[in-house]
Amino acid sequence: MTNEKLLWQPNIFAKKVNRLELLRIKGDNSESQLKLGVIRNHTFETTGSLVQKFLLFSNVSSDIEFSGYDDSLSASLSQVAITIIWLDYARYNMMCSAELVSWLVGKLNFLRSSSRAQLIVANDPDDSERARLINHHLAEWVAVTPGVAILDLVKIKEALGESSFYERRPHLTGSRFSDQAGLEAARELGLRLIPNFVHPRIKAIAVDLDHTLYSGVLGEDGINGVRISDQHVQIQTLLKKLVTQGLLISIVSRNEPDDVRKLFQERTDFVLEESDISSWHVSWGKKSESIKDAAKMFNVSPASFLFIDDNIGEISEVVSEIPDIRVIFAGFSPENTALALEKFPCLWPQTSTPEDSLRAEDVRANQQRKLLSKKDDFAYFKDLSIVLDLSIGSNNDIARLSEISAKTNQFNLSLSRFTQVDVAEYVKDINRRVIHFRMKDKLADSGSIGSLFARRESGILFVDELCISCRAMGRRIEDTLITAAIRRLLEDLPSDVVRFAYTRGDRNQPALRWLEAYSGLGVANDKGLVDLPWATRYVKRHIESVPITVSWRS
Repeated sequence: MTNEKLLWQPNIFAKKVNRLELLRIKGDNSESQLKLGVIRNHTFETTGSLVQKFLLFSNVSSDIEFSGYDDSLSASLSQVAITIIWLDYARYNMMCSAELVSWLVGKLNFLRSSSRAQLIVANDPDDSERARLINHHLAEWVAVTPGVAILDLVKIKEALGESSFYERRPHLTGSRFSDQAGLEAARELGLRLIPNFVHPRIKAIAVDLDHTLYSGVLGEDGINGVRISDQHVQIQTLLKKLVTQGLLISIVSRNEPDDVRKLFQERTDFVLEESDISSWHVSWGKKSESIKDAAKMFNVSPASFLFIDDNIGEISEVVSEIPDIRVIFAGFSPENTALALEKFPCLWPQTSTPEDSLRAEDVRANQQRKLLSKKDDFAYFKDLSIVLDLSIGSNNDIARLSEISAKTNQFNLSLSRFTQVDVAEYVKDINRRVIHFRMKDKLADSGSIGSLFARRESGILFVDELCISCRAMGRRIEDTLITAAIRRLLEDLPSDVVRFAYTRGDRNQPALRWLEAYSGLGVANDKGLVDLPWATRYVKRHIESVPITVSWRS
């Protein structure tokens, strides 16, 4: 995050974006990394150009291929990564509601089956029974279809009110949607929906205290002297909500540790509580070092953090040491900080799952696991009472399995980055399987921690991708987990050889080291295959002789 992009923040996250300021944002699209497609029956050009501006905030350069104006949804787009379906449903007034819903879902299913692109479908913002029926069926379709999302124009209309439409101007503008509605749609696409498809989700937040979570300086104003406004309450409320959705919060502050502890214990008007904080880094050292220490504790990369601070000097120091870290500058105003938290790219999940709430508890348990890790393997496993819970991936697992593939960096053997569409193919193909890994021990339930994608071809079992979450690394369970998965795969897809695909990346050395140790073979190339003649000795060594419970879900 450059200082230049920090200057975009007041407008990017403003309640009402200044269009002219947005258009002044410059970025290099000469070598576009992302190709977007738009199938539409009314104009999207102006909105599309604004989407590209918002995407630059997430370091995503893009270009857009537009269909012609097409009520039939029959357009064909070439090799796009994401397709936006931009429809004005009022144009289908010759069809009754039931006919329209049946036709629409059929067309969307055809687009899903005929394209590998992610699909984003705009819903119907009209206030009518017909619109509610359309939106109900769209929501049902999204719930059971991989690689899709809804652009919620209903929510945008609720925020804008009557200014959402220009009913008298569609013959001039090509759309009855207002300029402001198009701008807010662009912000939703450019800050939330598209980045969520492109980048892994932020895993942790490092947040400052003074002039960030409250007004004032703790060391000078004292515990009762710092002030918390309505906007600071909103900041803390959002952070607390993110904790329930699996984000880890680290306090990174230049203060005295005892003062900070007392602050959280004595200020009853704080929404964010001591129990919401997964790590405390209160010292007079460099904040970049504090974030790196928190990352080690959380077992994640420092680049997966969002850093929130009001001091531009502190931000510059952190960014110089951790160039890929995401940043919110809290020095503009508490209101703008709260707005940035509400809309920051890759911060909020598309959907929340019960497993999200397990992560903070699991990370806190790591401190106790580290104490036990000094023992030998047998004693360590026995003390922890580890249970590995495996299952053959199903339609209900598709979103989570894709998320694991997209965001796992350290233990990701092939770096394939499977989309939900890719995962769905492994789920439905009789010659393919995906194994979903879950784990728990006596200290915490870790929930979903990894996956293995395999296919049988020409008598060989290919392991196309193998991912284990960084949260589970260091617990010595890789050999047992993967051996159990392969044993089951060979029952379903009998093969003489297991062939692992690998790709050398910037951060996946742990996965490559595991493959070398497990196979006894080198992986010197940047990309390659390792053949492993399967033998019962793997089962005896890694399952039968280890005090770990392996169970399979039906």
